[in-house]
Amino acid sequence: MSWFDGNQTDDNEVKVGAIVICSSTRKALRIEREARKWKSLNGDSKVRIVVMYSSNEKRQFTSILNGCDILITTPSPLLRSFESNVRVFNTL
Repeated sequence: MSWFDGNQTDDNEVKVGAIVICSSTRKALRIEREARKWKSLNGDSKVRIVVMYSSNEKRQFTSILNGCDILITTPSPLLRSFESNVRVFNTL
């Protein structure tokens, strides 16, 4: 049995509600900040937001494997996740 929650369909498939691809880490962090503001204004604590960029990629990869609603990333870590045979599926 897998230790992942219900957002993972099998060992290499991860469900994500939305993927936001940013050109730089700075833009990814800015979008994350705005998404968290929106989340708090709506009072929706169930929305899971993960930001992934090159310097935090390994740490955040586990969060993505557990599933998230909004993935904010730069292109390189997203491509590396595809290269490691992780398939990301949109849940919308």
